[in-house]
Amino acid sequence: MLQSLSRVLKLLRVGSRVLGDAMRRRDFIKVIAGMTAAWPLAARAQTYPSRPLTMVVPFAAGGGFDVMGRLLAARMSEILGQQVIIENATGAAGIIGVNRVVNAAPDGYTFLFGSIGTHAYNQTIYKKRRYDAIADFTPVALFAEQPMVLNTRKDFPANNLPEFIDYVKKDSAKLQFGSAGPGTTTHLGCALLNAVIGVNVTHVPYRGGGPAANDLIGGQIDYMCLNMGGAAPLIVGKQIKAVATLSRSRSPLMPDLPTAHEQGLTDFDVVTWNAFFLPKGAPKEIVKKLNDATSQAMDTPAGCTSSVSRASRSSADRRNTSPSLSSMKSHDGQAQLRRTDFRWIEGLRPFGSTPASERVHGGPYVRSSGSDCCSYGRARSTPCGA
Repeated sequence: MLQSLSRVLKLLRVGSRVLGDAMRRRDFIKVIAGMTAAWPLAARAQTYPSRPLTMVVPFAAGGGFDVMGRLLAARMSEILGQQVIIENATGAAGIIGVNRVVNAAPDGYTFLFGSIGTHAYNQTIYKKRRYDAIADFTPVALFAEQPMVLNTRKDFPANNLPEFIDYVKKDSAKLQFGSAGPGTTTHLGCALLNAVIGVNVTHVPYRGGGPAANDLIGGQIDYMCLNMGGAAPLIVGKQIKAVATLSRSRSPLMPDLPTAHEQGLTDFDVVTWNAFFLPKGAPKEIVKKLNDATSQAMDTPAGCTSSVSRASRSSADRRNTSPSLSSMKSHDGQAQLRRTDFRWIEGLRPFGSTPASERVHGGPYVRSSGSDCCSYGRARSTPCGA
């Protein structure tokens, strides 16, 4: 650091001799002010991290994303030498937690556990955008890409997808599906499935995937679409019943579970991804350190973290849409956001119903009928309610 300061002072002396009296006093003051402002960021980047970090998970504790975040946080704490603290800032399909990071200082100590929901769906289905998924963030690392899974309560009278479709078509008025909230991946995944098979089932939105999964286990709701990482432990523990992997290829986490594509829904593919984001303006040195720590955490040969890593990379190879997930650089993150595939959202266009984007969705028994999606019968660039 002292060597860097010495070089700066040397440059100032050289600049003064060259410019001489031609440099006006106020211009010189501007140069000094600019370098003074940049110096603390450079110094902090060299010593980062020097205190605990906060990973903001914009969903409820106990859900699949929360579990994944805690697994990564534990290993990243060891790698970085500072504790990574989980903060569950829930509500409004993740918007509350996202804005917590948008308004944070870009010093690397507050970062977001983002998802395709927070950085793609929310930008499309809400009438009023609360943030810009590209302009307000610095992408750090894309670390997970995994399929969704159709799950039912364990006593549901169907054991495969054709049986599920037949039963739901006959009794759709009596059934309910749960989600982590309107506009989330768990909501839109099942909404698309309902649209494709031609049923209208009551949607029960919760404050996060954890509470919804608990009610699925308890039999209060009939089915739910969970990401593979969150569903696998519940399936293995026989707490819920798995019906189909909602993708074209099987997952290495559940290789014996047939896909929707195999069971008759040709090319049905619902995949979610997760990435870390810092506020805009984060120094490149800090982004690299956090990216490296994420990569090392994903490569850890331990239990669940290793399983998530294998599932993520397998999915990336299958889709051929992402670079090496755990080592994705910031500019790759921008590209991933811009090329996010909305094919399956557009599949809802013929089945659109009343928008639920601005509805207060406080508890597990706030019910609404239909898919609760925006009407996609208009151009995708047109926001809901417009």
